[in-house]
Amino acid sequence: MKISKKQLQNIINEELKSMFFEELGDVDSIKSFINEADYTVKAGDNLIKIARANNLTLQQLLDLNPQYKNNPNLIKVGQTIKLSQEEEEGELDPTDVLTELEYEVQKLFGEYYSSENNFKNNLRDCVAYRNLLEENKFDTPKRKKETEQTLVKTWYYSCLTPFVRDQINEKLKKGHFSTSMEALGYDRNKFIKTLKDMSAAALKYVTDFTFPGGKVFDATKNLEDITDEMESIKRKVAVEARTYLNKPIKDVRFVRGTTMSDILARYSQVTARKS
Repeated sequence: MKISKKQLQNIINEELKSMFFEELGDVDSIKSFINEADYTVKAGDNLIKIARANNLTLQQLLDLNPQYKNNPNLIKVGQTIKLSQEEEEGELDPTDVLTELEYEVQKLFGEYYSSENNFKNNLRDCVAYRNLLEENKFDTPKRKKETEQTLVKTWYYSCLTPFVRDQINEKLKKGHFSTSMEALGYDRNKFIKTLKDMSAAALKYVTDFTFPGGKVFDATKNLEDITDEMESIKRKVAVEARTYLNKPIKDVRFVRGTTMSDILARYSQVTARKS
């Protein structure tokens, strides 16, 4: 039996393919790597021939090209045949996008805490003022009211505002998050509001306090998933606040044992001084 050069070459090609697949393992996992995405029909082609040449069964090829299932022989020169399943771009999952955005806000919060001493100290002061209000050892109602007002101002103007300005607006208002949120139906104002909500929720978590009024952000929002870094920051701020309040005042004009907590809550400057 004579074998033409073309038949011999086909036999060699099939053997080489077989050896290649045996060497690498699972044939199915390699097909999509070897196959081109599309094939252009040439003279003399049929679906069985195209399938075999591309390491597919006829059924697999028909599944990729369902328009030929009723008549597999109805193909014409120049037509395009799909050889692999194109990965369809999935729809955005709102939960995934918002979770990723929230994680990014927490990451930026940690970076700002590590790099900005004023921000770190203002966080400490917020927790210190909150502790004083919980202990409620003020010498006068006026002093308590002043502390309440100071806490609100420090939390909003010295913590939230600079964080949103320096980190959130600079790094999140533009880029892929903006595009993703727009694809989810968020207009520009709603996206910015969401960023503020998440920023305020991060600050709320660390200080156990939130701005009591206004409509700039949602004061009821909490972080959905807390990162380890945020938990660490919360613990550090709590320790720093307590250390700050317990710090002894060494000024000789004050009675021995006077602490910063005493100065801020219990004494006026007159009663705290030595007689």
